[in-house]
Amino acid sequence: MTRPSSERHPLGTTSAGRLSGLAGHRGEPTPLRFSDRSQAGGILAHRLDHLHGAKTVVIGVAWGGIPLAAIIASHLDAELDWVALRPNVGALRTKAPPSVDSIEGNCGFDEEQLLLAIVPHCSVKDRSVVVVTEGIDNHQAAGLHAACAKLRGQHPAQLVLAAPVGNPAAIRLLQRSSVDVLTLYSPVPFLQADAHYVHLEPVPPGEAVSMLLTARRCAGRLRAQARGM
Repeated sequence: MTRPSSERHPLGTTSAGRLSGLAGHRGEPTPLRFSDRSQAGGILAHRLDHLHGAKTVVIGVAWGGIPLAAIIASHLDAELDWVALRPNVGALRTKAPPSVDSIEGNCGFDEEQLLLAIVPHCSVKDRSVVVVTEGIDNHQAAGLHAACAKLRGQHPAQLVLAAPVGNPAAIRLLQRSSVDVLTLYSPVPFLQADAHYVHLEPVPPGEAVSMLLTARRCAGRLRAQARGM
C-alpha cells in the first residue's frame, strides 16, 4: 500500500515545496530520526555539493546550528560563520576581545555580544550563503525570517536556509516570504525538532566558539597558500 506523502521516506523539501528522494553517505536514505548532528550535517552537506568553494559562507544559527554548519563548511571548503535569532547590539565590538572562558561563565554579559567580539562576522556580499539550523519549528520561523532578511540586505549572490528537519507549515511561511528553504525531512504531523534526533545534546558555548575559531584559522591558511601559489 502506498503511504501518504507526509509519511514517505526519504523526503526532501526544496524552495518550490517539491518532495524528492535523496540519499546520504553511500546511498543510505535519510532516516526518520537522525542519530545526531554529525549524521544530519553529513547528509545535508552532500545536498549542497553544488555550492562547493571559497565563495560560499555557511552560517550556523545559535550554538546548536554551529556544529552542523561546521560539518557542511568543511565538506564544501567554505567559510564558517554564525548568526543569532535576535537583534545583536554589538556593544563589545570596540572593546578588548574577551576569552572563551568568559562565554562559558557568561560573566554578566550577553553571550551573543561576547561571541561577536571573539568571532566578527565575515562579509557575505556577492557570495553564496547557507544558513543552517538544527530544525525549523513554528516558533523559530519569525527569527529565521529576520536573520535571512538581514543577511539578504548585505547583498549575497544567493541565500539558502538549510535544516535536516522542518515543520511544513513553518517552511511554507518562510517560502511565502521569499526564503529559499532546503530540508531533508518535513513530516506531518511535526513534533519539535529535537524529537527527530536520537541524540541532540546542548552545545557548550566554548565548544561552538572553538569550532568557529578553528575554521577561521584553516580558512586563513588556505587563503595564504593561495596567495603564495
